[in-house]
Amino acid sequence: MMAAALAGAAERLPANRNIRWALGTSLWNSYPGTKFSDILDIMRDTGFIGLRLTQFPLILKTYDITAEQMEREVSRRGLHVITISFNGAADDPAQHAEVLARAREAMQFLKRFDARHLVVFSPRRTNNPDAFPTMCRFYNQLGETAGEMGFQAGLHNHLGRIVGISCSFALQPAHDAFPASEL
Repeated sequence: MMAAALAGAAERLPANRNIRWALGTSLWNSYPGTKFSDILDIMRDTGFIGLRLTQFPLILKTYDITAEQMEREVSRRGLHVITISFNGAADDPAQHAEVLARAREAMQFLKRFDARHLVVFSPRRTNNPDAFPTMCRFYNQLGETAGEMGFQAGLHNHLGRIVGISCSFALQPAHDAFPASEL
């Protein structure tokens, strides 16, 4: 059923082949027990050539696949891992070191696929007035770290998150735009 729906979508893809289509692997959570190789085959057959990995690094365990196996399977089908959906407690300074270490791990993993972008999700909304400025300071640090590793980090807006539907931006150090004294 899913394959038929995606095949129908593939027929409606724009004629401009400069557009590269990707799917988030969270889509497959609705089909437990699906083999990773089957997911890749369906994606290839329906014109979706990229994957945005979700639930990293748990996805490796979920599909009982190693990084090396994933690299081989993706390459064999001419597909690309383009990014990882990444989140963490950017609003909690006590967790910043651990979140930054996980971000480095995610970017290191992405390097094996020649990916250079990290999609970042902000924390859930809160009533804490310090949450937003704390998150901004942390994202400046994350943006610097991403740049040092040859990556760009981009913030994905989402309902129910500190950064909601109406805004999205690249995480690049913004020391001049947002001096630390104002955050």
